[in-house]
Order: sequence, then structure tokens, then C-alpha cells
Amino acid sequence: MKKDGQRFLYKTVLTDLYSDLIGRLVVNHERSGRMSYPYAENLSEACIAYIRPERLTTSDFSSFHDTRLSRSELETICRHEARD
Repeated sequence: MKKDGQRFLYKTVLTDLYSDLIGRLVVNHERSGRMSYPYAENLSEACIAYIRPERLTTSDFSSFHDTRLSRSELETICRHEARD
């Protein structure tokens, strides 16, 4: 971890360990105060809420005309800031 002005930067590396849980693991964590992003050191209280049977995915964007999304799908895309 390195502090860069007003933010903390964490060096992370994606490994194969538990790679089968990517897009499936859902974790609960209660925020303390108004912080938008939790510090990694404060995640000791986080717990696994559930594991999805299927990986959460979005399809590639083809055009506005061909796009049909449910409200839930749109909320997920916005929450995860999916660019595709």
C-alpha cells in the first residue's frame, strides 16, 4: 500500500487461486460513515453473502437499437461501470 495525496493505492495481482469465483462471489460489508470506497484494512468484517451459480456477465454492445435491458441489468451495469 502506498499513500498518494488523498488516496491509498494498493498493488494487486490477479492469480488463478479461486478464479472460478470471479463474477460469482457476492460479499457483504457495512460501510462506516460516508466513505465511498473501503480501505482494505477495514474489510476484516466482510463476509460472503452467497455464490452465484452462474458467472455474472454482460453482452457486448452492438447498437442502441438492438439493446434491451431490464432495470436490474441496467443497475448492475451502472454499479460495475461496465464499459462494454
